[in-house]
Amino acid sequence: MAIQRKKDELDHLPYQIDLTWRMRRKVSEVTGVAEEELPFFLGNHIFYVDTHQKVRKDEERGRDYDVFGVGWDLVRSEGYLPVEHPLGDWSKAETYRFPDPASPVLYRDASNTERARREGMFVLGCQGWVLLERAWLLRGFENFMVDLVDNPQKIERLLDEITEYQIGVSKHLVQLGVDGIYTGDDYGSQRGLLIAKKAWQKLIKPRLARIWKVAKDEGLPVFHHSCGNVMEIIEDMIEIGLNVLLPVQPQAMDIGLLQERFGERLSFMGGVSTQKTLPFGTPEEVKEEVRNCVRVLGKRGGYIIAPSHEITSDCPLGNFRAFLEGVSEVNQGEVPLLARFADS
Repeated sequence: MAIQRKKDELDHLPYQIDLTWRMRRKVSEVTGVAEEELPFFLGNHIFYVDTHQKVRKDEERGRDYDVFGVGWDLVRSEGYLPVEHPLGDWSKAETYRFPDPASPVLYRDASNTERARREGMFVLGCQGWVLLERAWLLRGFENFMVDLVDNPQKIERLLDEITEYQIGVSKHLVQLGVDGIYTGDDYGSQRGLLIAKKAWQKLIKPRLARIWKVAKDEGLPVFHHSCGNVMEIIEDMIEIGLNVLLPVQPQAMDIGLLQERFGERLSFMGGVSTQKTLPFGTPEEVKEEVRNCVRVLGKRGGYIIAPSHEITSDCPLGNFRAFLEGVSEVNQGEVPLLARFADS
């Protein structure tokens, strides 16, 4: 109902609380709830079938590798820090092979969907690093930005290959019976787009439309994650089928303006600041921000209560608890994990 913005039919707003691995560990230690059980004790309304799977770990070098061969730092980051790019040298493109979009390793999380459905969760097939980000992860960010000028044909061919792969993944997720498709691709910095709007419209929009078409043809909603200020291209994304925009970072985009301009055609997820309020605010400020997001982003019913990204470990436990209390208050029903805080 929140995705369809049917406010009159909503008795409560769904919510989703995602944590970084360090924050999961921190919350697990204080509540006694195993990390893998936290999504259920949090009462989350979305279950992710995440296809961004790691397949190899190098403990000595402190990194792990995804199915594309991109190396991710395990030491300096609790989020995502890519440090190895398999196509950093274009000469390697001749022998590089894309992963198989039907590989069972991509769909490990699907084994838990039966439990998720019993819990009443919405099963969301996730394709992170879907297109622009996947291209620069393979090439390296600086190389990619230079390529936009110096090697446009090579970049277009690479984006085409990525698109075909992601279409294959989308089709497989649909076959698994997911309730919606989520793509992740950061297009914005805090001040504006990472690449020019015209470049995005030429390089990304038509390819993203082809990927989303798999879901749209099946009548499934499309969620898209983009950090930063993407106000310039929201209209374009709605045009090609976007239903839910996340994570809505209030330091990057004005939530009132988002609701005013797009709230009749788009639902939102996020908005409670992981940059400012959750790590540095008071518990009451955290609860007030939850209430304000519900008032503003939830004005037409199209809102999933959530932080503006995964909650990081610099969030004090008191503020995390306040966030859970804020969600409980607006929904008039306690988040299950709150009882574990009382026992700790």
